[in-house]
This record gives sequence, C-alpha cells and structure tokens, in this order.
Amino acid sequence: MNSPSANRKPVVLSSPIELQPSHPRVFREPRAHGANTRAASDSMIRMALVLIACLILMQHGLAAGTGTPLSGVRWSDCLRQSTSWYKSDEARRIAGTVMLFQRDSGGWPKGIEMTREPSVDEKAALESSARELRATIDNGATTTEIRFLAKVFAATGDSSRRKSLEKGIRYLLAAQYANGGWPQFFPLTKGYSRHITFNDNAMVNVLNLLMDIADGKDEMQFTGPAMRSDAAKAVQKGVECILACQVRRDGVLTAWCAQHDESTFAPAPARAFELVSLSGSETVGIVRFLMRIPKPGPQIITAVQSAVAWLVVVADADAPPLWARFYDIDSDLPFVADRDTVKRYALADLSSERRNNYGWFGDWPQTLLTRHYPKWQSRWAKDANVLEPLRRDSLPGLGKLVALDMYFNNEWRDRKDGGRERYHYTWDDTTNSGFSQLGAIIGELGARRCAIAWAPTLETLGACDVYIIVDPDLPKESPDPHMMDSLSVHRIREWVQAGGVLVMMANDAGNAEFDHFNTLAREFGITFNGDSYHRVVGNEFETGATSPLPAHDAFAGVRKIFTKEVSSLTLVSPAKAILAEGETVLMAESRAGKGLVFAVGDPWLYNEYMDHRRLPADFDNDRAAGALFRWLLAKAR
Repeated sequence: MNSPSANRKPVVLSSPIELQPSHPRVFREPRAHGANTRAASDSMIRMALVLIACLILMQHGLAAGTGTPLSGVRWSDCLRQSTSWYKSDEARRIAGTVMLFQRDSGGWPKGIEMTREPSVDEKAALESSARELRATIDNGATTTEIRFLAKVFAATGDSSRRKSLEKGIRYLLAAQYANGGWPQFFPLTKGYSRHITFNDNAMVNVLNLLMDIADGKDEMQFTGPAMRSDAAKAVQKGVECILACQVRRDGVLTAWCAQHDESTFAPAPARAFELVSLSGSETVGIVRFLMRIPKPGPQIITAVQSAVAWLVVVADADAPPLWARFYDIDSDLPFVADRDTVKRYALADLSSERRNNYGWFGDWPQTLLTRHYPKWQSRWAKDANVLEPLRRDSLPGLGKLVALDMYFNNEWRDRKDGGRERYHYTWDDTTNSGFSQLGAIIGELGARRCAIAWAPTLETLGACDVYIIVDPDLPKESPDPHMMDSLSVHRIREWVQAGGVLVMMANDAGNAEFDHFNTLAREFGITFNGDSYHRVVGNEFETGATSPLPAHDAFAGVRKIFTKEVSSLTLVSPAKAILAEGETVLMAESRAGKGLVFAVGDPWLYNEYMDHRRLPADFDNDRAAGALFRWLLAKAR
C-alpha cells in the first residue's frame, strides 16, 4: 500500500509550554477525489447493505453489550477459557460465527458479540456485509478473532479454520505502513483513523500477535516459515516506529501519545476529547511490549528506562496508585477534555456524559512498576534502576512542576519578521532579560517547567509545586496590565496553605507595580517597600555584592552573590529575614499552613547576571540559583 516514509526522525517538542485557555478547534475530514460516479454508487450500495445488516444484528442482540450469550461465555472472555473448552461444540459454533463476520479484506469489524448464534436471515445479511472491505484493529478487533480461531484450530485440528486465519494475518501485514505503524482502520478511511494508533493498545495488540506468530508460539505453530518471516519483519518495523514516536522533550525521552501522525510521527489528536497528550495508559502497553523483546539493544533499553522514569515522575504522589489518561505534552499537567475540544484540569468541569463515560484516571502502570519492570531491569539494566528512591534525594525536583506566571508579568515586543513575542523574565527568552538559564538549572534538579498565561485558578495551581510571580507590570510595560486582585490572592493563599511554594520577585521603584502586588505579599507578613538598594553604576559590581552569606539552605555552598536595584522588605510575623544588610531586609521567607513563601525585591536570577559574561568570576549567582531552588523544591509538598 502507499505509505509514509520510514526515514523520519523522532519528534522533538519544545519545553516548557505556555499554558493558555484552550479554544475549540474544528477538525474537518478531507473530501475524497477521483472517484467516478459508478464507484460512488457501488460504495453507497455497500454502505446501505452494511447498515441494514447492522440494524438486523442489533435487533437480535448481536451488537456488543446486548443480549446474553448462549454459552454463558462473553466474547470479552473468549481468550481466557480452559484448553479443553476450545474443543467443545460451543467453541466450534462460535468459531463459525467469527468466520461469518470476517470481511473480504481479511479483517473484522468491532463491537460484535460473537458468541451469539445468528439466525438464517442474519447470516444472509452477514454475507452481504462481508463484501465490505473496511475492517479495524480498534477495541481488540481482528487480533482477538485471529487468536480465538487459532485456539480452536490448535484444539480441534479443524483445517477449515486455517484459511480464515491466514487471511486475517495477511490483512494485518497488508495494513502496516512502510514506516512500521498501523492505522486504526484498513483500507484507509478519512480523519484521525489514519494516524498510527496506539489508542486502546491497538498497535500493541497487533505486534504482540505477530511476535507470537514469528516465534511459532503455542497455538500459532500452524504458521509456515514464510508467514513467520513476514511477521518477524513486521515486528521489527513496528519497533522502529515505536522508537521514532517516543516524545523527546529537552533532549529527554518521555512517553507516547495515543495517536501519532502517520507521516511525521508527531503526536496527534483523535476524537474531540482526545487531544494531543502523553498517555498514562497507552504508554504502559507499549513498554510491556518492548520488554518482551528477547535481546533488547541499547535504543530499546533507553526507551523503556525513559518511559518508566516518566511514569514514576507523573504519578500522583498524594493518591497512589493513580495516573491520568492524558498529560499535557510539554508540562505533564494532567488534564481532561469534553466534546468541545477544550482542555480542562478538573473532572467537575466536564459534562456528565464525558465525566462518566471515559476512563480518565486509572492504575494502569502499577503492576508494570511493581512487578514487570523490576524483573526486566535486573536482567537488562542492572546498574540503572530508575525506581531507586535515592534519585529523589539527589534530585528534589523529580515529579514536581515549577510554574512561571505570565499573566501579571505580560510584556511583549515586536520581532524583525513583523510578529510579536513575549519577553522579560520568561523561560524561552535567551537574551539578558530572560530566565532561560534559571530554567535549565531547575531542569537539572529534576523538575519540569511551565508558564501560566492566565489568572491563577485552584485547578491550575493544584497541579503546580512552585509558582513564581516576577516583576508585575506597570502601564508603561503593558497597555492593559493585569493587577493582583482579591480572588487571585484568595486562591494563591489557599494553595500555599495546602503545601505550595510561592516565589515573589519584585523590582525597584518605577519598574514594578507594588500597590496590588503587596495585597498578596501582606497575606504572608511581607511588604515590598518600592525603594531601590544596590544602585550599581556601570561595572561597579561590588556595589551589588553580598558576602559572606548567612547559614541558610538557600545559600548552601554559595560564597558571594550579586543583586542590583533591589526593593527592600518590611516584615511582620510569620515572615522572617533570610538576607539583610543591617536593618535593610533584601530577602525573606514566610510559612503559611503547609506551604512556604520566598520573597526578594529583584528579579535577580535573569540571564545577564547568571554567568560570568559580565560578572567577575568570584560571584556565584548561578550556584545561588541552584541552592535556592534545591531548597524550594525540597520544601514543596
């Protein structure tokens, strides 16, 4: 079949993400071209026959979930019976029904309760629908039918099943893209079903079956050398596709989306509520398949190790064992979505229909992490157990998210190409005014980063461990500045009391808004005075020097720091000074409930003064950034 190129590099996504309220998107299917009138008419007739057949079958309870199977064995349990059962008349009868449902292409449709006996009229309708070529691997279709027929064939020796089995296997081989992936439906249809489909383990089910065929395992011994060879080649291509699809972020491999683009391998959306994401469910099936490979090479070992590490990082530490189905692909924020395509961060925000009819959360990785991975790791990665708790001690940011406000600090500038971009204390800004070097240090501590471009909500804050607000805007910096308001103060205070870590970085007089910002700071006993200390002229860096530093975890291993034009602080209980020069307080901390607040009257850790391009070599601002955030991340919930 015509297929996408196999020579594609793994998709690399930028990080961190700027989180913004989602807007509905409309996905329109492309229109078919080149079909002549007669072909279109034939297609309509076939579709009508299929529809009539489906209506008849549904009326008589053959659709999945309707009626009671005659044998008491449901189709969903058909592969979990005793060996002797597959010799029974009942198993033979079901096998006959399964063969009736097989399409001319060799595959099967989904959602059919195969254990029910069709009537004479229903069988006639099925003969018409069999001429429909389209079949699927969705919801276990085709792979389940092949495994069932193989079990019956192995138990009975009834060769009448063999032709149907081989036809089904050839269907799977034909459906594979040249790059190793499988679409959800084949022959191909319009829309998202063309994507490489990991959703509900569709592609993994195919690969596990083909691996069993290649190995001649158990009931698959009937396959000949040629078919086993073809299956082995398909498995190898499938593995290459899996490795190409694994999402790489900041140079680190993570997990997989439920669907990936069939040409670029990029993560792709499916139904309106199935947005681009990293999957806490499908990733598990992929990892289990990769761990089946008998002699994994370094690339496969790295893929498994990286995915397991990601599953550990995103696990909800407050509700083990629990994972989300979907995680934001750049920030790892768990999210849900409705049929309007809007991303949400709380189940309560979904309609009742979506809230109750989809598996948003589950314990899918639990047995993988507690049983399967340790056994695999002891054999193939003896010196690299990503589950070791010691890593959490050395990397206090593992599993934690540092959010940078872009709502109260919302500055934009024109680009040379005519567009506009955010700047001034942002993760992505690599100029002197950016926080890109600070972001890299936070990443080295194991934490993830995101930017929040709207007013804080309890749902958004609840997904974050550290929240940084820096240099709130004045009207001269933003034409319509967002000022701190009472609702935001209430939400932030509640989040801190529950265990969040708030970082407040102001600026000197004339360069930051203080009146509204102080309504938040005073909740924790802190007031920014809006003055200016350490007024450095030119390269007189010693004017902004502080050394020696007090014995505090925020300055562990730090000898000397540089700050410039700093607003001093006034403190009342429970706030206390961390750094002061005489009576002038420059940095402070405050406790509130289970949480912590750190305040400084200067953005301080921006790129211009983070390395020694400008600062003399005896300044330790980069080391201070590491010490500060090691302390803050250790204090986060």
